Amino acid sequence: MIDRSLAPQFGQVENIELLKAKPLVLGNGLKIFSIEGGEQDLVRIEF
Repeated sequence: MIDRSLAPQFGQVENIELLKAKPLVLGNGLKIFSIEGGEQDLVRIEF
């Protein structure tokens, strides 16, 4: 089990690859962005 009382070691990120979001407009005018990433765990991102 992870000991959450200890901070993880710092490490520099060398490269990160992000999937390209596809902008869509729904029939009611709502603009959304879709990312096709195949089968993956659910992730929620809020800005």
